[in-house]
Amino acid sequence: MWESLADVYTILKIVAVLVGVVLGAFVGRVLAPFVGNRKASATVIVFCAALGGLALWLAVSRVGGKGGGEGDGTGPGGGYAKSSGNGGEKRSASEKAGEPEPETLKVTMLGGDLVKDQRFYVIGHESPRTWDELMAAISKRRKDPGLKAVEIVIFDNSVARDSPAVRDLEDWATAQNLTVATKRIHKRLPQQ
Repeated sequence: MWESLADVYTILKIVAVLVGVVLGAFVGRVLAPFVGNRKASATVIVFCAALGGLALWLAVSRVGGKGGGEGDGTGPGGGYAKSSGNGGEKRSASEKAGEPEPETLKVTMLGGDLVKDQRFYVIGHESPRTWDELMAAISKRRKDPGLKAVEIVIFDNSVARDSPAVRDLEDWATAQNLTVATKRIHKRLPQQ
């Protein structure tokens, strides 16, 4: 029914805004008699409704979301250059049963002097790729049913988070029903 938790979360935000508007309008109705004239009373009601909708939207937005945080990337994954192994931690039920875990494809973004001939994208330890080469590589990997997610890794000397190279990859992966996470690492990517 739902494609992902992001869909449920979006619906939750919409419902929160509607509830906030209704509650805000109710508070405005209670406050309206204390305002002198009719025009001012209507303005108070509209203002309170808008404020209520905004307040609940902000409250729900602070609870969770799409991801793409600004962490330092020092978690148990070991950074962009290591494989997606489990580092000796306990194995999941699907690994014990012999089923492969859903694969996350890590794409490291290059920037500045590191980019040659529009080759912004690096998969693992492979050579940098252009957009077309990246699409061909991902298409090849999509034949493996385990590919479920794309993690975009951005370093201090990579392209900016809001650059077209990053946005295009995020938009494309989302359109392909892949989970997208953008990870910011506050270090400089070493020269290749």
